[in-house]
Amino acid sequence: MGRDLTCLWRSSSALGVGELTRFRIKFNLAKFLSHPTTTVKPFPLTVEVKNSTPLIYRGALLTGPYNISACVIPTRDLLTRNIYACLQLKPVLACGEIWRATLDLPKEGVGDWTADIFSEVLFSPNKVEYEISVLAELPEGDYNLRSDNDATSDYENTVSYTPAIEYVVWKTEDIFGLPDLSSRKIGDDVHLVVLTHGLNGSALDKKYLKERLDEKYNQQTGTRVVPYVADVNHASTWDGVEVCARRIADKLLQIAGWPWNENIQDRTDKEEISTKPYISKISLIGHSLGGLINVCLAGYLNSLTNGEFYRSIQAVNFITVATPWLGSTEQPWYIKAGMQAGAVGQTGKDLLAVQRTRSEQVQARGAAEENTLEEEPLLLALAHPSSPSHQALAKFQHRTVYANIVNDVSVSFRTASLYF
Repeated sequence: MGRDLTCLWRSSSALGVGELTRFRIKFNLAKFLSHPTTTVKPFPLTVEVKNSTPLIYRGALLTGPYNISACVIPTRDLLTRNIYACLQLKPVLACGEIWRATLDLPKEGVGDWTADIFSEVLFSPNKVEYEISVLAELPEGDYNLRSDNDATSDYENTVSYTPAIEYVVWKTEDIFGLPDLSSRKIGDDVHLVVLTHGLNGSALDKKYLKERLDEKYNQQTGTRVVPYVADVNHASTWDGVEVCARRIADKLLQIAGWPWNENIQDRTDKEEISTKPYISKISLIGHSLGGLINVCLAGYLNSLTNGEFYRSIQAVNFITVATPWLGSTEQPWYIKAGMQAGAVGQTGKDLLAVQRTRSEQVQARGAAEENTLEEEPLLLALAHPSSPSHQALAKFQHRTVYANIVNDVSVSFRTASLYF
């Protein structure tokens, strides 16, 4: 009698920019063999991940790319951070492609694995579709599985054909979501750590750092460290450094519970405005372009609240990693020509230190120099000692710059380390 791949469990969904889905899948061999007609072990167990986006989208890079990545690891190794664990990884799964990984069942007959599926979409709000299944080689007719009508579904678009499989699903908001800071008791110490991605990046770039911060400080008594992965600039990092910073600033003011914004004088509900922030400390960590965005961000937080933000909230760490502090002027001429022509939007012009028009300068007010009318580049305007950003940076207790000495083509050591 032949053995065929049989689906024991299946789930499908779609992911956009910066989104992921995490599955924890458990298989109990004793439950599977408990049925009288089941006599053969389901060996081997296989997890199958398919990019179910139509093939026609495979070449649509500027509206995608419509790729996903996937990995599977035993949950025990993930929780204990076993450096010798065998992580099975598929870094790129294009439209229509299928990837399979074998799940080794322990001797005790209870398997527990964690599977992550990540979106690789960068340039648009479109979504990439996927399907994940657990398969087993079984002889035909020698097992007991539920029919499609009887299959259980505890989660959207997810079905289990056997009671031997249990699962838990975490979506993007479950992993990156913030706790309710408004319920903070008076006197509680909450340290908000803002993680900002770079050009054409997403919140997924900061997933590892976010999880390590949670792991290190989750059980700590005293100060409560809350990482916030900025996600308001997905597919929009070409809009300009100051525009990206303003989006994050507006979000942070909302998170911190501050009522102050550009329309505060027009509000009539001032008696309902909270006089206490939801956080007591703040740190900014930016990678690549995210470092420059954070410079503008610090200035906006300063100017939008007339300095009240830093008078009530302690600024602790300002950290940049491979950030082009001096711009990207060391690129080859043909790359600079494209950036100057707008190939990377206003952000490319900002990185090339292109002089801004009067309207562009007015748009940046609040982070850069507010009183000058010169058409100077944004990076130069940010460097003025009288600019809100420059004044805000001085309020941070620690200011750290990390730079790659070699092999960083896009952000050289000179610009990342402020080496004049």
